Amino acid sequence: MCAEIVGTPASAADQPLITVVELPEEHRTALIIYRARDVTDRVPEARKVLEMKALREILALPSN
Repeated sequence: MCAEIVGTPASAADQPLITVVELPEEHRTALIIYRARDVTDRVPEARKVLEMKALREILALPSN
C-alpha cells in the first residue's frame, strides 16, 4: 500500500505481482495471496490499470 501512497496504482501492483509469479507455488501461502488480493481491492483505480489486471488474472488462476 505504501507504493500507492507515494507512487501510482501500477507501481502498487508491481511488488505483489512479482512476488506471486516468482514464488514457487508451494510457498504461496494463504496470507501472501490474501495480501495480494488486498492490494487489488484497496486501490481505487485498480480496474483501469494493466498491472492490476494482470495481478487479478494471476490470482484467479486455480492452484495446483
